[in-house]
Amino acid sequence: TITKVRYKDRGTAALVEQNGDEITVLFHEPVNGIAPGQAAVFYEGDDVIGGGWITKSFRQSWENTSNPVFSEKQLV
Repeated sequence: TITKVRYKDRGTAALVEQNGDEITVLFHEPVNGIAPGQAAVFYEGDDVIGGGWITKSFRQSWENTSNPVFSEKQLV
């Protein structure tokens, strides 16, 4: 799954996991500047498969990167 967090973002490969009403995105490479209130959109090829508003983020093992968590299930 490719995830975009900005309008002109090229997108970053990510694992999208659902746990109850939350969706966690684990990026395969560093993504900087992810913040609550931003939108994220999930793609398979050119098809939009879902998206949501970022409610919190946490740092992965990379320095200065974070992963968004969504408060509600947004996949379609």
